[in-house]
Amino acid sequence: MRLYNKAGKNLGIPVHANSINASDHAAFRGQGFAAVGITEEYANGDTSPHYHQPTDRAHTINYEFLASTTTLVWEVMKTQASQNQAQNL
Repeated sequence: MRLYNKAGKNLGIPVHANSINASDHAAFRGQGFAAVGITEEYANGDTSPHYHQPTDRAHTINYEFLASTTTLVWEVMKTQASQNQAQNL
């Protein structure tokens, strides 16, 4: 979570942690695996009104949100890779 918080701060992307287990990650967390879900904040009811609806189509996707989360994950992956590489030197 620390890497996501740092990258989010640097990119101006809000990052929030929650303990919601109503996701595909619940089974993994239940077995002790760390899991990160990148989603619209459905816990507060401000997700897309098209979520799991017949209107959930390509033209209703929030592409700005998709781009920002993709950038966030990319930055975290680069940081993690750099840290792993430094540990192996």
